[in-house]
Amino acid sequence: MTFWTKEALKSCNLANAPLLYRAASRVPFSVLKYAMTLDGKIAASSGHASWISSRESRNRVFELRGRSDAIIVGGNTVRRDNPRLTARHGGGHFPIRIVMSQSLNLPEVANLWDVSEVRTIVATQRGAKRSFQKLLASKGVEVVEFEMLNPRDVMEYCYNSGYLSTLWECGGTLAAPAISAGVIHEMENLVDIDTDNVLNDSLEDMFDVRTQKSPIFGGGSVASKPFNKATACKRKKKFNSNV
Repeated sequence: MTFWTKEALKSCNLANAPLLYRAASRVPFSVLKYAMTLDGKIAASSGHASWISSRESRNRVFELRGRSDAIIVGGNTVRRDNPRLTARHGGGHFPIRIVMSQSLNLPEVANLWDVSEVRTIVATQRGAKRSFQKLLASKGVEVVEFEMLNPRDVMEYCYNSGYLSTLWECGGTLAAPAISAGVIHEMENLVDIDTDNVLNDSLEDMFDVRTQKSPIFGGGSVASKPFNKATACKRKKKFNSNV
């Protein structure tokens, strides 16, 4: 096999990864996206995670959303960040938004309950808070009950619904069981490399992860801002609930 044949095959596999994974594993191709600060945090001290990273990273998120059939978050994300989970640059494609919550301890008013443009599905445990289920139904939000709510069963539901790919934008509480269940195929790590201290030579190696691929999931990491080790940058914390 020639070099160009190998490269063509590699490109073909990458382009068709969602279809191939779906056929092989009988679950949608799933990407776990998370933003991380330089010190390894995936949320600020307040617990909020919105917009840790930069505009370039956010554009990447919109691109990922635009490729996905569904975006999955947990109850903590709804309570803390009140996201919209829109694909602003998705070319008119609107991925379905799925909220996983066992207890339905969710706010009565949330951006995700606005289904005027795109559907929202709440996945929960059978019998959880019937009164809140009726409230969601009155807003046009679909509620799907599971005997035991878990990532594997939700992915099987998505598979049976015909979804080709999903994007997980959840925090660690939901990400950990999703990884353990084996339903995550790729990870997108958006790293905020702003720091309160001068970036020196000893940190340079840390940024190699920006272009490395995960040996397990096939994903990679993207630096959220250009690295300039000669410049002292102050971290700017911006939290935007209109996402």
